[in-house]
Parts: sequence; structure tokens; C-alpha cells
Amino acid sequence: MMSISGQFTGLDMKNLIGAPLNAAADANLQMAETTAQFIQKVGFDEHGKIRTASFGYTQKENNPDGTVTDKEMNIDIPLLAITEAPNLQVDEVNVLFDMEVKETEKSESTLDGGGSFTGSVNFGLFKATVSGSVSSHSSNTRSSDNSAKYHVDVRASNHGTPEGLSRVLDIIAANLAPMTASSTVVDENGKALQGAAKERSEKIKALSAEGSRLESAVRASGENLSNSIDRIRKATVSLKNKYVVTMTNLIDQAEAESEEKQKLITNTSTIQGSFDDFAASIADNIILATTAEGQGQSIDVTFDSIANLKGCSDTGEIISLTGSKKTGGGETDTILVAFKDGVTKQKAQYDAIEKRDANKEEYNKLLYGETTPSGE
Repeated sequence: MMSISGQFTGLDMKNLIGAPLNAAADANLQMAETTAQFIQKVGFDEHGKIRTASFGYTQKENNPDGTVTDKEMNIDIPLLAITEAPNLQVDEVNVLFDMEVKETEKSESTLDGGGSFTGSVNFGLFKATVSGSVSSHSSNTRSSDNSAKYHVDVRASNHGTPEGLSRVLDIIAANLAPMTASSTVVDENGKALQGAAKERSEKIKALSAEGSRLESAVRASGENLSNSIDRIRKATVSLKNKYVVTMTNLIDQAEAESEEKQKLITNTSTIQGSFDDFAASIADNIILATTAEGQGQSIDVTFDSIANLKGCSDTGEIISLTGSKKTGGGETDTILVAFKDGVTKQKAQYDAIEKRDANKEEYNKLLYGETTPSGE
């Protein structure tokens, strides 16, 4: 009989273990191809455009005049966004191989033999005779048993929508918006408006939509004006710092407690004061200049407010910055350009406010038969 160790000789362990793993890898490849085919077939048409499913619904919108607008809305959703893409992947492969070798031996001794005996027993008045025989049997038995178990456990799961596809769908979703297919205005009883009533209702809706747009224009013009004022202020601070540095250096070089040093300190305060006053009144001066321009008045490009700015010479003497090309090289040019831009932005805001208020007046007159004060 073969020995127990000899039972394992010749087993192809490489194939026993490697074959299931290779099969799992091939299965993953096939499932990836299935996912790709699904995306290509379901998600895109023959021209490479995304396939969509169209959904329609009715949206009710209450109008300021008490009527209701029934809007038939449509929205197209990509099929890939409402279907689950198959994305199966083998997550785990367990290869179990058990081989059991049994060798058992059973032995029995066999012996056949016999004998007899006879005897008698007295019980008072009675007498009994007893006789019998004895036999024996034994045998030898030998047996062996081999068994093997080979088990492959494969587990796969759906990993959901691939990351790349999810990002594409997010981009598409960000651009999805319902579109109005048709619109019907009805009264409080659900009957469609006719004639003058319909015309009035549509006019009110148009004015309301225009009012929202004009309100946004007012806010935008206000932001533009604020940005322009900030540019003027920054240009003012930059030029102010230039002169303050010059004056500070002169003060440091002057003799302590000297009359010259005191004069330089006074001049520095004058320069700083002129710039601070200008910066504090930028918005007011822009309004004044815009009003003058609106009234057809001629405006000097230097403006009176800028004419009050003071600078200094190399020796610390006070100079006027208006027309200072001889001494300073036109340092206020940046401020002047920004100031004129501010006047333009202020005018744009006035125009936006005027249009918004006119829209409000017409809207309220049509809706309520009255007007409201401008600017409310």
C-alpha cells in the first residue's frame, strides 16, 4: 500500500490555486466591458449625443393681479442619470483545497474449536442431567480510505456609478433647467383670460419681470460706483504717503527744537489734512460733479476738491498739486482719471434708478390704479 506522504505526490498546486485567480481577473475584464457597453449604448446615440428622457409637468404661478399662470414645463434628463450602470467587480476569491488520507487496519483472530461435557444434579427426590458444547471463531480484516475536497468561493458586488461618470453627470445636472413649453393665464375660477383682461395681466407680468432686471441693474451700478470710489481713495493714499515720507526724512535731518523743524512738522500736518479732507468727501464731490454735468455746466478736469490737495517740494515747502507739472510731474493725473470714472459710474447709477422708478410707477398704476413715491 502507498505511504501517506506519497498520496500528495504529483498534485498541480500552481493550477489548483492560480486557475481560479486568473478566471476572476478575466471575469473582471468582461464585467468592465459590459459597463462600457452599457454606458455607450444607453447613454449616447449614434451621433455621440447624450440620450435623454423628457418629463413634463404643470407649474402654477400666482400673479400680482390675482390671476394664475399655468405653465407647461419640460425638462430633459440624461438616461444615465436615472438608470443604474452595471459595475460588477470581483471583490474576493477564496481557494480552499483539503485532501484527507485515511488508512485503517482492523484485525480479528479466527479460531474454530469445540468440546462437550455431561453432568447430573440431585434435588431431593428429583435428579437432573446437564450436557453442552463450546465453540470459538476469529478473523483478520484490513481496510484503507482516501478523500479530497476542492472549493472555490467567489464574491462580487456592484460598485455603483464609476467616479468619472459621476463627475460628468454632475456637470450635466448643473446645467439642467426646466423650460416653459406653453403658458396660460387663468382667473380665480380657472377660466382663461380674454381680451383686455388678458392684455392687462400680461403687461403686469412683463413690468414685474422688467422691474426685477432693473433692480439688479441698480445694485450692479452701485457696486461699480463703490469700486470706482475705492480706486480714487487708493490713489489718494498712495500720493499722500509719498509726500509724508519726504517730509519725515526732512524732519529727521533737521536740528532738534529748531525753527526749521517746527515748520516742517506744520507743513506735514497741512499736507496730510488736505488729503484726508479730500478722501472724506470723495462721494459727495462725485455727486456734485455729476449734478453739475447733468445741468450742462462746464467742469474743470481738476475739480475744486482736487485743487485743494497740497504737496511739498524737495526742501519741504508747500506746493499746490493742480497743474504741478513744473514741480511734481502731474502727480494728480491718476486721481483725476479715477475721479472722472467715478462721475461716469455715478451717472450710470442715476440712470438705472430713474428707469427702475419709472417701471415701478407704471407697474403700480396698472396694478392698483395709483402711483408710489419715487425710490420706494
